[in-house]
Amino acid sequence: ILYSKEGAALNAACEQLDLILEARTRYYVRIAVTGDNKEKAEGEAYFETAKMNEAWQGEWIKPQETDTFHPLFEKQFALKGQLTDARLYISGLGLYTVSLNGRKVSDEILTPYYSDYRTEVQYQTYDITEYIEAENRIEVALGNGWYKGHFGLAGMDKNFGDSFQMIAEIYLRYADGTEEVIASDGSWTYWGSDTEESDIYNGEIINRCLWEGKDNISKKLVPGGIAPAVLTERYSLPVVEHEDMPVKEVICTPAGETVLDFGQNFAGYVTFRSELPKGTKVVLDFGEILQK
Repeated sequence: ILYSKEGAALNAACEQLDLILEARTRYYVRIAVTGDNKEKAEGEAYFETAKMNEAWQGEWIKPQETDTFHPLFEKQFALKGQLTDARLYISGLGLYTVSLNGRKVSDEILTPYYSDYRTEVQYQTYDITEYIEAENRIEVALGNGWYKGHFGLAGMDKNFGDSFQMIAEIYLRYADGTEEVIASDGSWTYWGSDTEESDIYNGEIINRCLWEGKDNISKKLVPGGIAPAVLTERYSLPVVEHEDMPVKEVICTPAGETVLDFGQNFAGYVTFRSELPKGTKVVLDFGEILQK
């Protein structure tokens, strides 16, 4: 904590400060400033370090090679004492979403975001203290993303890799000062999701009937997946939903098409309620302009 009424004294204090940051630690900062007119202002903030140079206890894990469907990874665990706080460090290829006890732990989308996957992959940190219960189930869904989906207008796919992978560590801190780590390893299991296809450029197919008449059982995964690059703390800003946009106009074209005009160009997706009978196929095509 730095506190000074004079700018020169504050600068001197900064120069004398020898702060060595520790991994996975939250630091609080309080600053008080007095202006030339003697007006005062104070503010507080905090920042939290990530794993920094710590070695990962978690392994990259992936489905069996014969399973090419979109996987859902799962791990169940129980608390061993009174919890004080919990953190999740996670990354997935190509994209991941994560929920704990049926609740999404973040409103971010497109994680772990884009990078040059040949050299580095970002991981994210989540404060999951409020999501932890006595008995827990973490679930991670994976999609193709830029890593193994189509990338670029030329339509090339699998530019960086060809397998779904993920890595995670859950740090549980207890009131008695002990710490427990739930890491991705061979004890995790997986099964198939309802996502039939997913792609940054070509959209996705959600098929609620995908596993009808088929065995979709929990399977043992393959630990020790090949890490494509160095894991690094996130540098991409969060991508989140910013607003709900209603349809501005419904247009019926001479060709018999129904066009939902949102009134502007944007990056996003359509949500709708459906009471259509089972087996109905709904297709939404997207475009930036309406021709003819």
